[in-house]
Parts: sequence; structure tokens; C-alpha cells
Amino acid sequence: LGSGRNELLTQDILLFSILPSLPTLPITDLNLGSSNLFCCPDSCPVLERVLPKCTALRNLHLGVNNSRPFIERRMNSRRICGMLEQCASLRYLDLGENELHTVDFNAAMPTVRELRLGTNRITPSGIRPLARCIGTWSELRVLHLGHNQLGDAGIATLWAAIRGAQLPSLRVLKLGTNSIGCLGAVHL
Repeated sequence: LGSGRNELLTQDILLFSILPSLPTLPITDLNLGSSNLFCCPDSCPVLERVLPKCTALRNLHLGVNNSRPFIERRMNSRRICGMLEQCASLRYLDLGENELHTVDFNAAMPTVRELRLGTNRITPSGIRPLARCIGTWSELRVLHLGHNQLGDAGIATLWAAIRGAQLPSLRVLKLGTNSIGCLGAVHL
């Protein structure tokens, strides 16, 4: 499916789902960025069938798929976050530029080393689900949350979670353009 401005249509995602009936798919890098993924009504059910077969998946690019109204996009983002929890070998996850507003991770993803969530309009309440489970992401090295709407309250929530988690691998935390004031800076 390559990279670049893909127009992933219903028939494309269905074609992807009827790959040979293999117990596993030898895919290590899947780029569905800029593919209007959240526009296709069949994309989530197909991804729910395909992602668990991708047992070697290391890199998943789902960025720049923000072309549905907020409610529908958010429902799909919940399902996609749920599917990702089955990807046991995932190292890099890009969900940037999807206007998710919240990040609905519910469980551990201990192998993820880089998580890109920039430009999603994530709010202080929208960061809470990630803050609740971030302590289980023991390999996390890079967390990109720039260009969101975290503000001081979101930074306080995030920082308390990071400090409590004692993430020894975390080296890069990108928080630029989040309206962080003096109160937020105190937490950093």
C-alpha cells in the first residue's frame, strides 16, 4: 500500500483483507498514512481482521487520516486503539494529525518505543486515558504530543503519570505548541 497520498477506498481495504488466507502476514512496516482511512466505513472491521495476523509488525503509520466528522472519527480511533493492543511486536506508532481529541488506549503496549500523537487537538481530559496506561509502556523512548491543546492541566496530568511510571527509556518528550503556561512549566 506504500506511502504518500493514498486514496484508500472501500474496495482497496477489502482487497487488503482477502490476502491469501495465511495464519500470519509477514508485514513489518505498514503505511496507511494520508489514506483517508477513517473515511472508509469498512476500514475498522478489516483492520480488526488483518492487524492480528501481522505478528511481525514493527512500524505502523496511521497519521494524517483526519477527514471525518469528530464523532465518527473518534469512534474509529477507539476501535483502532483497541486493535493496536494486539500488535505485540509494534515499535513505532504514528497516529499524528488525526484530530483524535482523546487517545483511547486501554491497555499496555510495552514494546512501543516511539509514539507520535502530535496535531490531534488532544485536550486535558483527552490525555487521561494515555496517562492511565503509560506506566506499562516500559520501552517508550519518544513521545510526541506537540501541537495539541494540553494546556497546564493536561501537562500536570501527563507529568504526574510519567513521574509515577518511572519510564527509564523515555529520552524525548515533545510538547511544543500546547499552550503551556507558568503553571504547566512548574510540572516539567
